Amino acid sequence: MPLSQSSTHDAIRAKIEDKRKARKEATHLALQEAAERIAIESGRSALTTKALVKEAGVSERTIFNHFANIDRVLLSCLSTRLSELFTVENFPLGLSAQELPAACSDFLLGMIESPETDRALEQFVQLAATFIDGEDLEETIGKEILETLAQQAWLLCDFIEKNYPELSYDQWFSMAVYINNAVMGIAMGLARYVHYRGEGNLTAPTVVSTSEIKENIVFAIKKVGEGLPVL
Repeated sequence: MPLSQSSTHDAIRAKIEDKRKARKEATHLALQEAAERIAIESGRSALTTKALVKEAGVSERTIFNHFANIDRVLLSCLSTRLSELFTVENFPLGLSAQELPAACSDFLLGMIESPETDRALEQFVQLAATFIDGEDLEETIGKEILETLAQQAWLLCDFIEKNYPELSYDQWFSMAVYINNAVMGIAMGLARYVHYRGEGNLTAPTVVSTSEIKENIVFAIKKVGEGLPVL
């Protein structure tokens, strides 16, 4: 049976919307990549609207259609790099409720220790370092990190809820508490790395050590798993 005129128009509109969405996402990514290049190669002060227009090959209006200001472009880059550490889809399936806590711990630790995270971690720290000379931006960076980690933690909680429907609410709740605390341990691990390598800032290390970053994050995640501290 041939499609009705209305159905045909709906299908055309859907295709147009898909193309618009794809173009918008591609432009958003291009702006992030261009801003990241400028900031890492020449410093945050070099990232001006004019420089981003030239590097990304877009209009000034396009930039501000996607971001409120230039700092938001870099903050979104930070969030993206941090999100790249998480591959929720790789979480194991078919486990018993009793196996889930250890599997979750192994999953988070394995995710951090994976060689694939090196590039994301390195660029994350380099980007964070470009903000240090800005006024009142350290608090802004911290807020961005915590919000991004909270979002990733809940993505994992939702994944477990959907793929382990046999869990009681209290079982899922216990997992959710652990996941949120463990994922927030990433922020604590980054802070520990900054303390020991940067003496309070991210600009001191001349070379970003992804192995040291990972060691500190792993240390923090394991501390969460230990429960109450022994002082």
